[in-house]
Amino acid sequence: MNTSQDIKAKKCAICSKNFTPYKSTDRVCSYACSNKHQDQKAEEKKKRDQDREKKAQEFDNVLTYWYNRYIRLRDRGKDCITCTTSLGWDVSKYDAGHRFSVGGYPELRYNELNTWGQCKKCNQGERGNGRV
Repeated sequence: MNTSQDIKAKKCAICSKNFTPYKSTDRVCSYACSNKHQDQKAEEKKKRDQDREKKAQEFDNVLTYWYNRYIRLRDRGKDCITCTTSLGWDVSKYDAGHRFSVGGYPELRYNELNTWGQCKKCNQGERGNGRV
């Protein structure tokens, strides 16, 4: 069992005063410093979570870009899935339209059976034109 004689003096992580900790894992000298230390830890965790969320969003944006590009290339030269207008070979003239909306069914966002080449008029202007 550790006694206070076995534990070396430390510097407080907040105010930098020397103190003798009660346990070897203590990092702060008082309740006030403890509260400040907890606030700092909570702020650091919040920042880490925000950074993680930002990276996930950036990854999702890149993945969506390449997935939609794949669908456009897969369906080039075919007709629009809703209005049967010829899409032609220019992939910039049409979108990757989803049968079931991404907002309502996020798990189907990258499902190839849910995504088809669709002209911009049907996908954006008419909100899916009756959905594929």
